[in-house]
Amino acid sequence: MTTIRSKFLFTGLAAVLLSASLPVLANEAYVGYRQKIMAAVGGHAGAIGAIVKSKLPEQDAIAALAEAVAKTADTVPAAFSHALHEGATDAKPEIWDNMDDFLTLNDAMRKASLALADAARKGDPAVVKKAMRDFSKSCGACHRSYRKPKEESYKQRR
Repeated sequence: MTTIRSKFLFTGLAAVLLSASLPVLANEAYVGYRQKIMAAVGGHAGAIGAIVKSKLPEQDAIAALAEAVAKTADTVPAAFSHALHEGATDAKPEIWDNMDDFLTLNDAMRKASLALADAARKGDPAVVKKAMRDFSKSCGACHRSYRKPKEESYKQRR
């Protein structure tokens, strides 16, 4: 009888401990998901920047990369629907205090990426360069307000 009680007690204690850790794991998963989305945007933007700055012959890739940014931007609202700004994240709490502004800036970035794609399809390097500058400014506008500065990044604490 004591063995059965011990097993039930152990099982109950394990269930309580596991259920207490599930929200933390879910939070980490959401933060990781957000980081992958933002890394995708940054990766595509970096590839576009390399093509434009180095005058690489991959001009046709700019439109596809910029369209990928726009598609990825469509996933940002849901990715930031959970107000998680502590731990391994560079998201500032102001995102959730000013969600309408954050989403407006995300939409501006999405539109700027589509304008860049359109400019790339036209093939005029001067127009592409200006569209790239506008796209970069749209990213910076959001980062200034809603991303922790590099000195405060969780990456510095590793």
